[in-house]
Amino acid sequence: MDEREDSDLDARADQRRAHSRRHITGLLLGETGVVWRSPRGDWNAQPAPAPRGVLSGSFNPLHYGHVELRLIAQSILQGAVAYELPLVNADKPPVDLEEAVIRVEQKFDAPLAVTTAPVFLQKAQLMPGVTFVVGADTAARIIDPRFYPDHPRGAATALSELRNLGCRFLVAARQHAGSLLTAENIGVPAESADLFEPIPEDAFRVDVSSSRFREQSRNPPPE
Repeated sequence: MDEREDSDLDARADQRRAHSRRHITGLLLGETGVVWRSPRGDWNAQPAPAPRGVLSGSFNPLHYGHVELRLIAQSILQGAVAYELPLVNADKPPVDLEEAVIRVEQKFDAPLAVTTAPVFLQKAQLMPGVTFVVGADTAARIIDPRFYPDHPRGAATALSELRNLGCRFLVAARQHAGSLLTAENIGVPAESADLFEPIPEDAFRVDVSSSRFREQSRNPPPE
């Protein structure tokens, strides 16, 4: 590759990042609730056909565990599963503009929704009718009343509203703090149990974490 080709590639990359920055800025300013990015890097109102499932995550970084979970969920749901990157999280610092651009420019293998919805009820209001694909540790936070200070019955009220929006959860087992968390052992209220469908453990179990991948990138093993 000669210098001219290098320069052309750099210019296209800069143009792509500027395009991403413009769409994400509009989202952060409240001009829209969700923006969609295709695997090719195009920004669209919504993918067609609309996804049946959505895998939400921080994707810092995107890794093979995310990709495998999405594919398993797609097989179970028998329909397209997209990704969602929330720039505001219920229990993590918000993602700033430049970091958001870095994350969306990763090589996603399916459409990516970018939102500022920190809790799943808000995600459901933006994407009614979808099944959210989550790890069991995330499912445990979904039913935690501390995330619902504005609801008189906490998670129960939020889950009832989520049901009315046609949404539910597909839950992958996950090792967390030395224990195996599943949809069956995290304390889902009986009246909401049908909203949390477990992924069979022999089909998929989440034993990898983004933090481990970040640590490996900072401290690669010796050759």
